[in-house]
Amino acid sequence: MLTIASPAARVKEGGNFVFTFSLDADPTFAPILEYEILGVGTMPATVAGQTSDINIGTFAISGRTATLTINSFDDSVFEGDEQFEVRFLDNSLYTLSGLSAFTFTIEDNEPVVSIEQVQDAAEPSTNGTFRLSVMNPIPSGGIAVPFSIGAPSIEPPSMVAAATVEDFKLLFREQVFSITAGVFSVPESTNSSSNFTVTISVADDFIAEGDEVFTVTLGAGGEPRFGLGTSVATATITDNDAVPIATIRATGMPAETGTQSPFTEASTPGTFVVELTDGMMNSVPALQDGATVSFTVAGTADTRALYNLSLSESYNFSYVQATGVGSVRIPQGQSMANIVAAPVDDEIVNIPPRTIDFQLTGGLGTSPTLPVASGYVLGSQNMAALVIQDNDVFPTATVLAGAMSVQEALNAGVQIPVTLSNSAQFPTTVSYTVGGTATNGVDFFALPGTLVIDQGQSLGVIDVAITDDFIDEGDETFVVNLVGGGGVSGYTLGANSSPVTVTITDIDTAGISVNPTQILTSEAGTAGTFAIALDSQPTATVTVDLTGLVATQGTLSTQALTFNATNWDQAQTVTVTGVDNDDATPNPPYTLTLAPSSGDGKYGGLTNLPTVQVTNQDNDGFGVSIGSLMGNVAEGATTAASYTLNLNRATSSEVTFRVSGGEQLEVSTSSSGPFSRSVDFSKSDTSLQTIYVRAVNDQKIEGDHSGTLTHEVFATNDPNYSGIKISNLEVNILDNDLPQIRVAATRNASEQSQVQGRFELLLVDPNDIDPATMSPRPVPAPNNITFGYTVGGNAQVPADYSILGLTGNTGTGVIAKGDTQINVLVNPVNDFMSELNEDVIFTLNSGTAYAVGTPNIGTVRITDDDVVGVDIVGSNLLWKKGAPILLSKFASPVSLAYRSPSPQIRLPT
Repeated sequence: MLTIASPAARVKEGGNFVFTFSLDADPTFAPILEYEILGVGTMPATVAGQTSDINIGTFAISGRTATLTINSFDDSVFEGDEQFEVRFLDNSLYTLSGLSAFTFTIEDNEPVVSIEQVQDAAEPSTNGTFRLSVMNPIPSGGIAVPFSIGAPSIEPPSMVAAATVEDFKLLFREQVFSITAGVFSVPESTNSSSNFTVTISVADDFIAEGDEVFTVTLGAGGEPRFGLGTSVATATITDNDAVPIATIRATGMPAETGTQSPFTEASTPGTFVVELTDGMMNSVPALQDGATVSFTVAGTADTRALYNLSLSESYNFSYVQATGVGSVRIPQGQSMANIVAAPVDDEIVNIPPRTIDFQLTGGLGTSPTLPVASGYVLGSQNMAALVIQDNDVFPTATVLAGAMSVQEALNAGVQIPVTLSNSAQFPTTVSYTVGGTATNGVDFFALPGTLVIDQGQSLGVIDVAITDDFIDEGDETFVVNLVGGGGVSGYTLGANSSPVTVTITDIDTAGISVNPTQILTSEAGTAGTFAIALDSQPTATVTVDLTGLVATQGTLSTQALTFNATNWDQAQTVTVTGVDNDDATPNPPYTLTLAPSSGDGKYGGLTNLPTVQVTNQDNDGFGVSIGSLMGNVAEGATTAASYTLNLNRATSSEVTFRVSGGEQLEVSTSSSGPFSRSVDFSKSDTSLQTIYVRAVNDQKIEGDHSGTLTHEVFATNDPNYSGIKISNLEVNILDNDLPQIRVAATRNASEQSQVQGRFELLLVDPNDIDPATMSPRPVPAPNNITFGYTVGGNAQVPADYSILGLTGNTGTGVIAKGDTQINVLVNPVNDFMSELNEDVIFTLNSGTAYAVGTPNIGTVRITDDDVVGVDIVGSNLLWKKGAPILLSKFASPVSLAYRSPSPQIRLPT
């Protein structure tokens, strides 16, 4: 009976399996034991030095006991554990007791390499680790373990595969791997197990890419000197980057400071802080390539005049004033940019205070997780505003003229200066009232009650043109007092401003003119004339009664004359006709007196008036009678006027007369001449001697004037006529020399500033040339000259302007006697309409009392100060009741669109 004792079931490579055989009785001869070795799998083995391909063998048992050793090879090749089976076969020489088949394992002693994840990595600087473990000793020279990096077969949601170079490096001992495949060089070791650390060195990449995952896969290499255990390990890199959220906030209180001088401007700036945050108001840096944050700037402050934008940092910054669009680039790793708003000390009061509204734009969505090209997203806090604290105050308006006086005369006027304590910050309308005894628009050109002082100016003038009205009304006053101010008017009233009282000194005096004051009539029935006119325009009808007539010497053509406001300066003629009486005694002169009556107090009861002395020549004794002048004496007339002279009684001795015309008249005894300054002739009978008279055509502008014909007895032997006194004859001469009126536009008009335009009408004598200028000299008006004119151009009456005395498109004016010129003033209408500049074209019409000179046309331009625009009245800190104010009137309806920059502000509907 053969019993087999089995050895250990497992041995390391190079170890032995020893079987022990026992027989229960001594054998008579040595039995031969047969066995076979069967491989379980592919693992080879050797038996007693035989190779594994001899799998059937015999073994002789020489005694009752024996051993059989099976040796395993240490082959330096990793095969993993190997199994084989040993079977002992039955034989007729013995009987097997117990097991006859045994299975054994040869444990491979080559290294087995495994990898496992120990710790994940996290940006910015938390490294992760893998553990590389080796079971069994590592042979001399170590082993080279290849690996590759890739993505897991199933990626977790919201994660992406990491790229080695950009995201991490692997560190193994002194090896650094930044590629997707490599070889770990594992050193030799006699330890039964060894552990090595593979470090995941994370890269802080400033890229918002989300958490990343990757795998390390070990490979067997070209020579199977080691085996693989767990060959794949997965690690996660937690991303610390998120797309930053761009926010804006305003800090500081920008304020204008400095003196009221453009040479020392300074300011207190405010700052807009553009900050990148994580949504919890924590600062985060800009990612890779930085964040270019776009913005727009609006508000009521004009960046071109009220403030300047700049960047504190040296980042890329751009801003276009014209469009209000800009951007700032926050570099990678930085989290904020400070945009400084520096106010300009503009010396302008800004009501309400001006705002700078800053709004971020651009970005993508509100919370993306993928990279954004602009490098940021908009946060909910994307608007901020600064209010510029103004250091300017409105100037004070003051008038310090006190009492003033001006004569009521042609072109008379007065200028009342209105001063501002500093320059007007915009066209400033100063209001004033007009009072006093003078009537606005009657005694002086109508004052509008406002004065516009142009921007940048500190002085304005209330220009008052006095009306020369020909009425004796006594001195009058008007009072100008500044009012208003405050609010958005652009000025405040000065504490020391006081009303200005202007006295208009009247130069008109009620009176009556008579010409001539001595006349001759004769008993032969000749008549004499005189003319009466008023010296000033009455306010009521004036009736002038004539008294003092001696009925035995003459008769009157009228006993009373009537004058009113239209004919007061037009002379009315009174004719006195001599009456014959039989008395040879010379008639004594008598005096006609004027007795006016009127509702005008200046004329009713007027005294100290001129009188008319009338001499009625006697025709009954020795004497000389002078007849009435027949016809007009006019310069340049082709027909001479005439009158008669005769002796009242014949004489035996001739009487030689001399008639002289002086400087103004020429005389002759023949209608055909010749004419000279004097003429002599003789008479002895009582027949009439006709004397012809004509005026000297002197080319002097005198107006209608008078000349005197004197008569004397030049020679006679008759004592009755020798030395006799003969009356003079006053002659009215009609002037044929007309003054020229020339037109010049000497000042344009301004609508808002209420500057009057001016046409100057100058009276000149075309025959009196100044050799220095080769221009005709001015000449006083010989009489009141009424002229007519027409206006044209694209300016319209009365919408755009007015002219005193203008009705429709035609008007009249008067150049008073003695004056050389008159100004026709154009009063612009401040209509608040934004329109083009308009022209007033003045054309002088022809008349009988003057000649039209050259030029006879002038153009005054009315400058429009109105602009199209809208201003908003209100406060930036506390919205008050206010309304948009149109800066000019509109010709058709205007629609205004507005929006609120903040949901906290509700606008009216």
